[in-house]
Formats: sequence, structure tokens, C-alpha cells
Amino acid sequence: TAFGRDLQAECERLKQIVDVAHVNRAGVLELCRLATAPVICSHTACTHIFNSPRGLDDEQIKAIADTGGVIGIIWSPHFLQRKGGPTDGRMVIEHMEHVISVVGEDHVAIGTDYDGAIVPPKDLASGDTFPRVVQYMLDAGWSEARIEKVLGANFLRCWEHLRPPSSQAPWRQ
Repeated sequence: TAFGRDLQAECERLKQIVDVAHVNRAGVLELCRLATAPVICSHTACTHIFNSPRGLDDEQIKAIADTGGVIGIIWSPHFLQRKGGPTDGRMVIEHMEHVISVVGEDHVAIGTDYDGAIVPPKDLASGDTFPRVVQYMLDAGWSEARIEKVLGANFLRCWEHLRPPSSQAPWRQ
């Protein structure tokens, strides 16, 4: 909508990250086409693996990556688990590897969505299980550099555009 386009422009002017986690397919594609800053999807899955209404298709994944953005993979079997696929945290890795195969390792991250509304896999039930996810990454043959990107460096790169032109921290201005 016109309001949505104005809102996106204002968010970018204010140096705020635009998150498309709950935006429909057409909205994601248009928002990314208009973006002048990285766009993120903080928590989602890949419809290529499991066709959930909350997932992104490959065109949306590419559109977000084209902005320099990042896709965070949700930790909910409801959005991740394909028939015959893993039933533990390895399903998160499966979706991350799909994003990597489509757009590379600079555009994927953890997007747990530990907000109380989702039920994560039993082996990833709380924040203290992050070492298990790292072990799944290592078991999949991931490099230390890739793991570092997924654990936070990719999101930090997106947030760099929030920095004001001066070297002074924004909260001190």
C-alpha cells in the first residue's frame, strides 16, 4: 500500500531495520525491490523444504539477499518439519543449508522466535541449547567462519547501516 511504502521509506530514513517476518509474498518482493538498506526476515523457514504459510520461497530469499539482508531460521517444527525429515534441531540446519545453497552463507542466521508462542524441537527447548545447534553445524561440516556468521555476524553486518555518519554512538547524540 502507499502507507506501507511511506513507512518503509521512513524506517530507512530513521536507520531502522525493516523486518518482513509477517509480510505476505507480494509485500516481501515489493519491499525488497524498493529497499535502499538491508531487509531482514527475523524468523521464517524455507517453503522449498516444507510448504508452510510462514515460509519464504526461493524468489523471496533471493530478494532479501539482494538487499544485503539476512534470513533467520525459526526453531519451530510446525514450520520446518518435512515428512521423513529430521525431528530434532537438525531440521533448523536443513533450512539454513537451503538458504546457503540459494544465496550463500552471508544471508542466513538463527531466528529462534523464543517468544512463548512456538514450541521448539525438544532438543532446542531453551537458550542454553545453543551449543547443541553449533554441534549440528559442526557435524554438517560447517567451517568456523560460517558458524560465526550464522551465530550473529550476518545480523551485525546488517545493523552496520544503522550507524550514524559520525563515529559517535547513536545513543550519545
